[in-house]
Amino acid sequence: MTSIETALSTAIIEELVFRRLMLQSIQKLWGSWIALAVTSLTFGAFHLGNPGATLWSALAITLKAGVLLGAAFLWRRNLWFAMGLHFAWNALEDALGIPVSELPAAGLFTVKANGAAWLTGGDFGLDGSIVTVIVEIVIANPMLIGAAQKRP
Repeated sequence: MTSIETALSTAIIEELVFRRLMLQSIQKLWGSWIALAVTSLTFGAFHLGNPGATLWSALAITLKAGVLLGAAFLWRRNLWFAMGLHFAWNALEDALGIPVSELPAAGLFTVKANGAAWLTGGDFGLDGSIVTVIVEIVIANPMLIGAAQKRP
């Protein structure tokens, strides 16, 4: 399987499970914000199984990808939008040679981060960096505001 196929299949499967099945089911029972919190935490915990994962990397995935992708879905109410964001992030990292959640990448460059793990993501890759957590939370905020404004 090529890296593009892997990025695409991962985005489709994870978004179907976490946003389509889990988020929408929990949302019907307890509302959007609880659904977002539960699915984000579950999404982070799911990534603990990846090689090189730590409690910090799982928390980073929870805060950045779980919240961002959940916010994207709640804002646009479109699973394809969340899948597209997920795919774009994974495919870009892979194309540049950056490990995707510590899974090896065969991209244009050979990337080895040096420095504090909290800053670089360490062995887990950019997905475990405080920098990407902050950037993706900043991107998620307008989506969360938009989702809150759409609520009846």
